[in-house]
Parts: sequence; C-alpha cells; structure tokens
Amino acid sequence: MPSIDEIRKKERAKYNQDYFEAVYWEEDFSNKPHHRKLKYNDPTHEKRFSFITNLLIKHFAFKTFLDAGCGTGQLLRKLLKKGIDCKGCDVSEYAIRHYLPELKEQGIATLAGLEKLPFKTNAFDLVFCSDVMEHIPMIDVKASIKELTRVTNQYLVLTINLDNPYEYHPTILTRKSWEKLFLQSNQLKQIKNMQNTIEKETKQKYKEYDFFVFEKQ
Repeated sequence: MPSIDEIRKKERAKYNQDYFEAVYWEEDFSNKPHHRKLKYNDPTHEKRFSFITNLLIKHFAFKTFLDAGCGTGQLLRKLLKKGIDCKGCDVSEYAIRHYLPELKEQGIATLAGLEKLPFKTNAFDLVFCSDVMEHIPMIDVKASIKELTRVTNQYLVLTINLDNPYEYHPTILTRKSWEKLFLQSNQLKQIKNMQNTIEKETKQKYKEYDFFVFEKQ
C-alpha cells in the first residue's frame, strides 16, 4: 500500500509541462469521456480571469488576498494591478518556474500544497481557491480545509468541480459532502445568499463554476 507521501508525489507529478502546455488550456473535450459540452472562445483564459477578478472585487471588500492553487498566476497579476496585496501558491514546480519566476523572486508566489500553507494564521482578508479541491487526493482534503480556514481572517471562497471525474480529478464529492467538511470545525459559516448571487451571475457565462462562500467566525 503506498504511503501518503507517495500518493501525494504521484498526484503532483501530473502537473508538469505536458499538463500546462495542453490540458490546462484545452477547451474542447468532445473526444473524451468527461466532455461536458462546454466551449469558450477564450484560448488564453484572459476573459475568464478578468471576469473572476471583477467578480471578487464587486462582492468582497479585501486588501490582502491568497490565490490557493494559483496555476499560471493570471488572477494574481490582475489583482496586483488593482493594488491588492496578493500571495499565491501552487504544487506545480513547472508552473512556478515557467509562469511565475518574477513573482517567486518577489516573494509573491511560492511552491506549496494546501495541506501545509506557509502563511501566518489570519493572514488574508480573502482566500480564494478555484478548481483546486477536486485535484487534491482525499488523504489531503481535511488538512487542506483546516489550513485554508486557518489563514483567512474573513472570507474563504471556492469553486469546486462537482461532476467531472477524470485522471486530474481524484476527489469528486457532492455539494452537501463538501459543505459538511468545511463546516464541521465550526470556524466557518456559509453565506448562502451571497453564494447564490455570485453563482447565478457566474453561470450566465461559465456554467461549470460551483461556488462555496464562507466567512470565518
């Protein structure tokens, strides 16, 4: 039976040059079993990240921000231009080295998994974790939730893929299951009105986003 470290290493090894030069940008999955008939004319994700940037600024007041699972850093760069004090982390050595070298040099982007975040408790007004939890093996889910909760001082906002299992999504759970996991520590409360508003607004453009909005108690 593989150890936790072996499982973690195997999963993280997937996020290499091949992933970021092909799968990450892919929009048309019509020849694959996990195709959900979603296609956008946005090959660089520029429109998508501009939309998310404006959405967060519209609905939340925040000066400090963590992009937990920052990938290529597009959201980080957009928020930095808005004057937000940002940090980002990702498990992909390739992403940090290839897309974020200057942000790493500035201490903005760092190589880290969610299960052990290198940030102080209550460090960020808003912690955003978009399409990351489903990529995390189940063995690290509870620790990751604990860490995301620890480092926010106000808001924890996530999008989690609920219905698209494939090789890069080892953990697909129902909305109720995710909510139970996030709420069981009694440190977070769910802001359902805001969550529903944001999700309704987003799904007019991007149908695959399933939002979770929490506030630290």
